[in-house]
Amino acid sequence: MSLVTFFITHQGRPYSGTNSTPRLEAGESLVLGRSRSCDLVLPGTTISGRHAALSLRDDGLFAEDLSSTNGSYFVCEEQETKLPPGEPVPFDPRSSLRVGAFHLIPCESISEGLLLSSTPLTILSTEPETAAPTLAKPRSPALEALARALTSEESPWQALLDELVKLTRAKRAFLLGVSGERFVLRASSGRADPACISQQFLELTRYREGVLHCHPGRSDNSDKDFSSTSIMAYAPEVALTGLPFPDRKGGTVAIAYLESSGPASAPADQELLLFARSAGPVLETHIALDRETRRREALELSLGQLRGGAGPSADAVGAPQRVLGRSECFVSVIEDLRRAAPSGARILLRGPSGSGKEELARMAHALSPRSEQPFVAINSAALHEGLIESELFGHDRGAFTSAERTRAGAFENADGGTLFLDEIGDLALPAQAKILRCLETGEVVRLGGSRRRVDVRLIAATHRDLEAMVAEGSFREDLFFRLRVIELVLPSLADRHQDIPLLAEHFLGQFRRADGLRPSGLSTRATRALSRYAWPGNIRELRNVIERAVVLDQDGLIDIDDLPSEIAGDGASAAAEGVHGEILELELKEAVTRFEEIYLRRALEEHDWKIQVTADAIGIARRTLTGHISRLGLRE
Repeated sequence: MSLVTFFITHQGRPYSGTNSTPRLEAGESLVLGRSRSCDLVLPGTTISGRHAALSLRDDGLFAEDLSSTNGSYFVCEEQETKLPPGEPVPFDPRSSLRVGAFHLIPCESISEGLLLSSTPLTILSTEPETAAPTLAKPRSPALEALARALTSEESPWQALLDELVKLTRAKRAFLLGVSGERFVLRASSGRADPACISQQFLELTRYREGVLHCHPGRSDNSDKDFSSTSIMAYAPEVALTGLPFPDRKGGTVAIAYLESSGPASAPADQELLLFARSAGPVLETHIALDRETRRREALELSLGQLRGGAGPSADAVGAPQRVLGRSECFVSVIEDLRRAAPSGARILLRGPSGSGKEELARMAHALSPRSEQPFVAINSAALHEGLIESELFGHDRGAFTSAERTRAGAFENADGGTLFLDEIGDLALPAQAKILRCLETGEVVRLGGSRRRVDVRLIAATHRDLEAMVAEGSFREDLFFRLRVIELVLPSLADRHQDIPLLAEHFLGQFRRADGLRPSGLSTRATRALSRYAWPGNIRELRNVIERAVVLDQDGLIDIDDLPSEIAGDGASAAAEGVHGEILELELKEAVTRFEEIYLRRALEEHDWKIQVTADAIGIARRTLTGHISRLGLRE
């Protein structure tokens, strides 16, 4: 036997995850388990990190249990035999290997695969089916709901949740995306009153292979882990359902959280699981397309900046769009970043607080070969001293008093991608030592002792003087040089006066007034005042000032009276005299348009926006007035 193909089933059905038909050639071995370092990764809480191994030798095919928690079993004619830990055992030609809910069936080709179920073994064939008469299959409500969602014009997240609500008749529902250890709200439906969603309920749903039901008012819940959580704050008549959406690799891409008055109106769990398993790859594809769009926009932005342009429009979505600037000192930093991003080298970003270091880190990630992998950002200054190591490196269950379950840290969550450590100068020396060891060995040691291999590109940032900290002993010198492979120093906004109008216009496009409208722009005096100001808070302060100005604006144009007094200076008193000074500073065509806008808006407001009454009052025809309103974009 020189080649063996394994056909995998999961809970009696063909497994469709990654590497679902692994092959083993003579002299090779294959390790399977839940860890991403295994040759065959199988999800599920019943699977150990390194569960079992398969090997093809000259004398046959062997299986070995790697001291797994739940054991490995040979299955032959509905009889199970447990494998002794650490001892290779030859395969019986009629046997399959069971690990958790997975069965691995050896065969010489995929057409000889066997489907295991409670019924006798059935041969699966990949040959084309003959035109034999078949019975019509019953219509599936879950698949019909999925088809409607896929043809909807709404976002996939909201469309899928809406159809799920119709399917289950839930009173309130949320669809949360799973991003590393975080749950991100993507869509909601139902009542608008405050929600009380238990983190533990979501975590139990995430690692579950089926539907999770809980009725806080009853004592016969299927899971008994809710007694000390916020889930008990619900009214007794509310029934809760958690539905995991699996991705192609066996993980969880999203979780649906459903509230209903009781389980009576809900469809069978099989229908819900069919809906989730079919919709999971759809959401996974949507996330991948969105990630690719962001990567492409970041690349276009970088090229636009290097040519002296503003890049994509201010309305474009994605963090890298906020990296804007034309000043020479800033463009040179972007050019260095563009050259360094594809290399994978560690980057140290230095500059004052609020100067945009995280945005540059996101840009480096988007322009790197790791752009499709996770980007994890951690603010070191915000970490509690007692939780720093747990947040960065994770912990094992029981590692400390409140460690009720195993948790991955930031390094593991960023595996394959980029980890951004902001304000790294604020980390304590013990944490610095563990980061240094991780960079040297590529291995993370969780609190509790377990080890994990990780492949992470580290980008660090700080506003502190690290050389002075090294001299005084509060920062490790060896870590400093490890981080300083590529060093980029961001200029303060005070050194980038040329970029202030560009950034202000960009932020202006992000905010709306209380009436839902965006201001048309910045007046000449407001732009001059912004350019004169020193900006001790850098870009972050500028963004906050623009947001405040948009909120306080009343006439659709950000003027000097909308700015804080420390920025407006002497111009605030001039603004109180009216808009005459501003209009006189404009060119004739712009001044006439601005005067028309102010004059007509005032007339319309005085007559409660009654078109005919206003037209009669100012002495023009109704049609002429409506034409001016349309041309100037005036709205009530």
